[in-house]
Formats: sequence, structure tokens, C-alpha cells
Amino acid sequence: MIRKAVIPAAGAGTRLRPLTLAMPKETLPIVDKPAIHHIMSSLKIAGIEDVIIVSGYKKHALMDYFSTPEAELTEGTKELDGLNFLFTTQANAIGIADAIGRAKSLIGDEPFVVIFGDTLIDPPTFLKELINEHVNTRIQDKNLAATVGVMRVEDVERWGIVKTSDEKIGRCFKVLDMVEKPKKAESPSNLAISGCYVFEPVIFEAIRETLRRSPGAKGEYQITDSMKILLERGFSIFALPLDIAHYDLGTIEDYVATFVEFVFKHDKFGPLVRERLKKKNLL
Repeated sequence: MIRKAVIPAAGAGTRLRPLTLAMPKETLPIVDKPAIHHIMSSLKIAGIEDVIIVSGYKKHALMDYFSTPEAELTEGTKELDGLNFLFTTQANAIGIADAIGRAKSLIGDEPFVVIFGDTLIDPPTFLKELINEHVNTRIQDKNLAATVGVMRVEDVERWGIVKTSDEKIGRCFKVLDMVEKPKKAESPSNLAISGCYVFEPVIFEAIRETLRRSPGAKGEYQITDSMKILLERGFSIFALPLDIAHYDLGTIEDYVATFVEFVFKHDKFGPLVRERLKKKNLL
């Protein structure tokens, strides 16, 4: 059973300014809930109990949201009952590998989930699916160190890209190599890591080694670099292709498009918004 999750959420959100001067990007509203609330719903469905949020500069709003007094809870926040929220900090946003490493003392010697705090994935059952495949793969491959959710993309320059073999366990393909944000002509495939991972605790050893080396893509310590170290040491990593809708809140354009799409998908607000837009001849 996998009980713990890490959410790296220490980035400054510079591409979303001036919005993120007022609030962390993880708390930007997606219809009637903060973005990170949608992520928590997926974690609960997956059976996660402890959620470690790695926050940073000016991220007090994250802690405030998940520390709401009982008397102020609404039906929406009560749906997260059963999740235990823990916080640690990354003073300098030097990369995802460093952020995940900050959670080591709270993870201990257990496998755990990582999902980015600015990534929304639909349907919300995807994480449970990924965990189940990881557990089943680990039964057959004792060297398993990680399972990553992947999806096909065109803009490979924005993603961590994996190269897989034909070797499969269940629905997962064995990973041969990976590269962070490659140029299109140099990309080993169009399979991108979708921002969700299941790690065995051996990843922390690889993170320590990563931090001893020079930073990777964008001058940051990338978790793909840590996973490559595991591959070099003979550990196995598998990739699960996910049939998902993926939303990255990294830019204003991405955020606005995500908000609009979630409005139209919302059971309550979708029909209301459509009707109003039709009356104004905007739809």
C-alpha cells in the first residue's frame, strides 16, 4: 500500500505574474476550487493518507488553505477529510529533484507518489491507476525504482521525454533512457512524463548524487537526471501510457484555457455559462 505523496510547490510562478504576486499559482481558482484542491481529490481517490507539500517563498496561502478551522469548513473542503497535510520548505527553487529531496525525512523508507502542484489531470482516477500498475510491476521486477505516467506530445521541448523498449509488464513499458526538454530533432520519442510518478525510496540516493553534480536543463536539478542515475545503476523504471486530459498551469494562456475548459465541464456552472453566452451571441 502506498500512503504518502509529495507535491513540489515552491516555484515562484514568474510566467504567471502579476497573478502570482497576489497568490501562489497552486491556489489559483479553477472554477470553484483552488488548482491544488483538484490534485488532492485525485490523491484521496488513490488511497493516499499523508500529503507532503514542499512550499517556498510567499507560499503561506497553501498552508492556510489546508489548515482551515473546523468551524469554517465547507462541503467542498470537507471532501478532503482523511488527508493529513505536512509542510516542508525549499528556500531556493533550484529544481524538482531538490524539492523532492526535501521530503525525505517525512517519507522515510516507503514508496511514494509525486505530482506537480501546477498540473491537473483528468480523469481523477489516473493516480490510482498508476499506483496499481507500480505495485503489480514491483511484484515481477524487484529492481523497480519508479513508474511514471506518460502521454504523447508534439512540443517535446517543454517536457521530460522517455525512450521505451518493447518489454512490458502489465500495461507498462520498460524505460531505456530519458532526457529533459530535448530539441525536437534530438528527442528519443514523443512520450512525455505527465508530471506524476511513483518512486521507491532509493530515489533519494540518486537525488543526493544529482545535487553533487552540475545542474541540468534550465540550470536546475531535474528529477529526470536522478532517474537516469538509477538506470545507470541497474534499477528499472517503467512508463504507463495514460489516456488523460493534461492541464499545465505554467503560463497565463495555459491557465485561462484550463479555467474555461473546466467551467464548461462543470455539472452546475457549465450549462449556466453556455446559456448566458448564447444570449449574448458569444457562443
